[in-house]
Amino acid sequence: MPRKPSRPSTALWLGAAAVALVIVALASFASASFSDGSRGGGHVVLATNVDGLEIATVDRVVDGDTIVVTRRGSSNSETVRLVGVDAPESVDPDRPVGCFGPEASGFLTELLTDGMTVYLEADPAQGDTDRYGRLLRYIYEFTADGPGESVNLLLLRDGYAEAYRGGHQRQSEYDDAEREAEAAGVGLWGACAR
Repeated sequence: MPRKPSRPSTALWLGAAAVALVIVALASFASASFSDGSRGGGHVVLATNVDGLEIATVDRVVDGDTIVVTRRGSSNSETVRLVGVDAPESVDPDRPVGCFGPEASGFLTELLTDGMTVYLEADPAQGDTDRYGRLLRYIYEFTADGPGESVNLLLLRDGYAEAYRGGHQRQSEYDDAEREAEAAGVGLWGACAR
C-alpha cells in the first residue's frame, strides 16, 4: 500500500517548486533586460553597444593615453588611443620618459582597472584607427544609466595630459579644459618646466 507523503516531504517539494519558479522568472528577466534583440537558442545575448557607444572591457592600461580592451561580442584584444589627449611618454623604448609620464600612466591605471567595463565612442572627424592600427576612441566610465565621466576629459582637467591638436569634434572643449588646468597649475602644469 503506497504511503501518503508526510508534511516535511510536501514542504520540501513546495520549496523546491518555489525556487524553480524564481529561477525561471530571473532567467526570463535577464533575457529580456540584456538581449540585443537576437534570440538564438534561448541564450542571453548581451548588448554590444548602447546609443551608438561600444561596450568594452579593459584588459590593461599601456600608458597615460593608451589602453587595451576587448569589445563586447569579440574575443580579440585591441589597443585604443584616447582621442584628443596627449599624455607625457612613459613606455616608448625610443624616447625618454616624459615629465609626469609615470604619474599620468598611474592615474589612468587606477581609473581604468583591469576587467572594468567602459563605453567607447568613435569620432567621425577622425579615422577609425591611427597609423599604428590603434582604435581612436573617447572613453567613458560605465554606469547602469549610460555613459559616466569622460576619461579623456578627466586627464585634461587633472593635468595628466595636454589637448591634442588634431581636428576632433571636442577640440574646443578640450582646449578649454587644458587652459583651466594650466592656469591652476595642476598636474604636469605645476610639475614640469615649460
